[in-house]
Amino acid sequence: MSASSNDSGRDDTPCYVARCLCGCKRLVFASVDDGKHPKETAKDVAGLIRKGYTIERMSVSEVRVAKWMCAKNVQPSVRL
Repeated sequence: MSASSNDSGRDDTPCYVARCLCGCKRLVFASVDDGKHPKETAKDVAGLIRKGYTIERMSVSEVRVAKWMCAKNVQPSVRL
């Protein structure tokens, strides 16, 4: 078990997330910020910002239970 996990299985490792542009609050992107790939993570997040997404941070546990993809779209709206 990682240092950021506890006995209940909750993982508090932070993630960068982007939500659907339509305002429905569904996630369209998540990247774990574990420090293993900082350049790739920065590149992905910068690309999303250029496309107009707002970036937030939440824990891996929150990402696992979040709703994904826009209800208006069948396909993910982000292509990196």
